[in-house]
Amino acid sequence: HASDLSTRSGHSLGLDLSAYSYDEPGVMTLKAKQLGVDYTLTHALGGTWPRSNEGWFVRGELRVASGKADYRSPISGGIDGTGNVHVELRGLVGRDFDRGSYVLAPYVGLGLRQLRNDLRGVSSSGKMGYALARAARAAGAVVTLVSGPTALTVPAGVKQLPVMTAREMYDAVMAQIDGQHLFIAVAAVADWRVAAVSAQKIKKQHGALPDLKFEQNPDILATVAALPQAPYCVGFAAESDNLLEYGRLKREKKGIPLLVGNIGHQTFGKDDNELVLFDQAGHHPMPRADKDTLARQLVAEIARRL
Repeated sequence: HASDLSTRSGHSLGLDLSAYSYDEPGVMTLKAKQLGVDYTLTHALGGTWPRSNEGWFVRGELRVASGKADYRSPISGGIDGTGNVHVELRGLVGRDFDRGSYVLAPYVGLGLRQLRNDLRGVSSSGKMGYALARAARAAGAVVTLVSGPTALTVPAGVKQLPVMTAREMYDAVMAQIDGQHLFIAVAAVADWRVAAVSAQKIKKQHGALPDLKFEQNPDILATVAALPQAPYCVGFAAESDNLLEYGRLKREKKGIPLLVGNIGHQTFGKDDNELVLFDQAGHHPMPRADKDTLARQLVAEIARRL
């Protein structure tokens, strides 16, 4: 009977296995398989609805799923097996209509969906850089902080120079570097920039991709390290995998005495991290801790080496 299908108050919890695919022709494809948990809470309003309360209901739905995704792009290459988390939250209101042999239950609502993955391109929060500036100031150093856009508060006693682009950061660093004893390059600076920035919106051209040309941003750390009177240089490397090999190679390529390595997607926007120090003697792990603790430990390490 149709009344047996009417919406009732209650809740449910279940598991689901799903797959999705996203394709942007000529730009990227993303395919993933996920295992998720679904929770639904339903309340049949009954006598609580102001009028005509028969059949009305409200429902909340939460879905959390995670798995591995394969990413392909003709522009930036591909990554297999990158982790991703998919979260959906919805609030619904609807009504049952008894049609004799069946129940029709239309509903409307609002929802929030977020997909977070481990691919590069996540904006850096600046937390590690600001923690290092705070720790260095507490250790007695005179600190100049060249900072990109961030919502963080400038540490007390630190001189901040705000910038927006990689080129502005390069210019600000080079204007301040003379006479400095220590240079710590924490920022995750973009390697490339658009060669010619359009003053107007680039319109679609019958489905054709826009012709974008890029040029390389200046390498701030390598430039400072190559100065005749270079300060002691500390670099940071945010890698997606193979940290020990890439960190060793990057330190040698930059020509610096100390490089701090980490896995980018495990630290961007977070309050803790795990670091590996690379120097001439090899690599030295620093156990996971909050970024203020790591900053104090790193400043102590640098002071010991100066």
